[in-house]
Amino acid sequence: KDLKEGEYVVIVGDSHESASGSLETRPHLSLILDLIDEIKPKYWRVSDFDRLTRNEVVWSVNIKPVCLDNGTRLIVGSQELDLEQETSELSANMMAAFAKFANRQRVRLSKDGRKRAASQGKWQTWSAPFGYVKIIEGSRKGYLEVDEDERKAYNLVVERVFEGNGVNRICRELNLLRIPTKCSKAGQRVQPSRGVFRWKYGTLWHILRNRVYKGEYWFMGQKAQ
Repeated sequence: KDLKEGEYVVIVGDSHESASGSLETRPHLSLILDLIDEIKPKYWRVSDFDRLTRNEVVWSVNIKPVCLDNGTRLIVGSQELDLEQETSELSANMMAAFAKFANRQRVRLSKDGRKRAASQGKWQTWSAPFGYVKIIEGSRKGYLEVDEDERKAYNLVVERVFEGNGVNRICRELNLLRIPTKCSKAGQRVQPSRGVFRWKYGTLWHILRNRVYKGEYWFMGQKAQ
């Protein structure tokens, strides 16, 4: 009710993201932070504070600074959190601590089910490895299938490796060819400070060492059948 002309509220409902790690695996959250940077809303209303605070680094390095830099206040449920105020900061920390405890309980309860699903070959993280997409509906829900565009890019990488090219040189070629990474393919702006939107040494090195490309899938120390 106290909004003036030209002021905005960002309202976030349910998200399909199941990941809670770095921004590289949370494209929806990264898009929201980009939006806050762009329009500088007065409020950011969220329905589930737990989703923001599961990763302490993302909360303290990305989410909180973006809110403070843009003068954006968090509203969780009916409670407003002005992060510039010490009392609200204390309240946020208490909510984050409770959220972490609740999340540990959920993880403990779901661990066995996820291990059973992984043993059947169902992918257990939100983001599929480069070269694949995760099937999200139907009888094959949870399994991986080949992404044809990314398969061509992966084959190019392998070809360059066997030609004797180094990782950095291959990254430069991928960027020159404008071949997207997982994050940039999701439609996000190129912002090196958040996530991996351009090919970098660590990104490609991780792909080259990933055992999934040898037909192996390990989850929680257990190999899929």
